[in-house]
Amino acid sequence: MGTAERAALRAIARTSPRTRQSDRRSRFSNSCSRQALIFGIFSVNSLALRAGRKALVYAKQAGNAEAEAIAKGHVGCAHYFGGRLRESERLLREAVAVLDRRGDSWERMYFYHNLRHLYSIVGDAGREIESARVEMQIGEAVNDPEGTCWGAYGIANALARSGRHDEAHQYMQRALGILSGRTNIVVAPTALQTYGFVHLQSGDYEAAREVLEDSCKNILHDWAFIEYTVRAYPLLVESLLGPRWHDPSTQPDEKTIQRSWKMSRQARFWAWRSSNYMSHALRVRGRAAWAIGKRKKAAECFSRAIKVGENRGARFDIARACIDLSKLDVDGRGDYERRGRELLDEIGAVLPACED
Repeated sequence: MGTAERAALRAIARTSPRTRQSDRRSRFSNSCSRQALIFGIFSVNSLALRAGRKALVYAKQAGNAEAEAIAKGHVGCAHYFGGRLRESERLLREAVAVLDRRGDSWERMYFYHNLRHLYSIVGDAGREIESARVEMQIGEAVNDPEGTCWGAYGIANALARSGRHDEAHQYMQRALGILSGRTNIVVAPTALQTYGFVHLQSGDYEAAREVLEDSCKNILHDWAFIEYTVRAYPLLVESLLGPRWHDPSTQPDEKTIQRSWKMSRQARFWAWRSSNYMSHALRVRGRAAWAIGKRKKAAECFSRAIKVGENRGARFDIARACIDLSKLDVDGRGDYERRGRELLDEIGAVLPACED
């Protein structure tokens, strides 16, 4: 078992209910729901679903509101890792509705943490920021610097996607300041990949590449390949190819193009395991394919990215893929661009500063 997996298990251990587990069904519910979460983190979806179903049955029969809320939260997180975002949101919202009345706790912070990641995927900046602020508030209240860091870089992510670049950088500096001197092998690369996204949205592709290289090195060194971290790979491909990826006169050198093609393969592989990023991975695969001269492959990747994004409700990814596809000589390119820009307007998001 790798160090990232051990860190994940330690985190899960902290989400045990604080109520007395005298009731046998409550104990069964807690055990099954934690199994569902573990299987979800490790992308063993069939076992996560099976354990999750058992957990919810036991939780309902136990008649313990807090234990049932925590079971729902665990299973909701498992659904998130499996890309079942609607079911995940429903269970997590039901969980925090109970825990919000029980005071600050690590499990409440963790469930808001996953809600915030979910809202990032679907492009709901308002709820993403709302969830991140709860993370920060609880982290400060229970003296958990990592939780405060989660919230800070979560707000930075949402602000960057919305075009509020200066504020995004301020929150990133706060997150990195909290992280300084700490060695959590999941939080560090996650914060760095978020910083890379902030740089990309600000139009600084070179700065993005530097921090994303560091993020990927950390992931590889600690074998920290889990859902929170692996967005670093598609983001790195974007930084390597630059904002004018479709213009032969401004493309990077051949060595960088070949590297971007290789990295796009890795991005797609890890997205196969962490499916929430598949639309993003397919889109950058399309950019890399275009750069190496695979024109038909590029169009196919962008089209698939749109379909996958639609299945997830990932509106920012759909918009980006539509606009990328409109850069190619394809039928209906004007319609693709129009749809992409309308989606961006709908969710209050912007393209990276150098791409618009």
